[in-house]
Amino acid sequence: MALDTITQAFRDRAERAAALDARVLFDMGGDGVVLLDGRQNPAAVSNAREAADCTITLSMQDMQQMLAKEVDGQTLFGMGRLSVDGDFAVAMRLSDVFGG
Repeated sequence: MALDTITQAFRDRAERAAALDARVLFDMGGDGVVLLDGRQNPAAVSNAREAADCTITLSMQDMQQMLAKEVDGQTLFGMGRLSVDGDFAVAMRLSDVFGG
């Protein structure tokens, strides 16, 4: 799964993300970023590295597994494979975006 495929997966979930009322940056290191701006309805999705309320750092492989519902963010966090910088409460609400 390439960055453009991951970005499209976020766009497909944009309606659910508007409830976040926050900007979240998913940083996959050298593989790129996805910025989810849940302050808009529907949420805006881009690959811009901009300021966010919360930054989630993880590998592209782990992001792919999350999107495929093979693993959830809490499990990755507990395993030390996902880190959160900024508003942790926003990160906790991301299950609404990745669920169902």
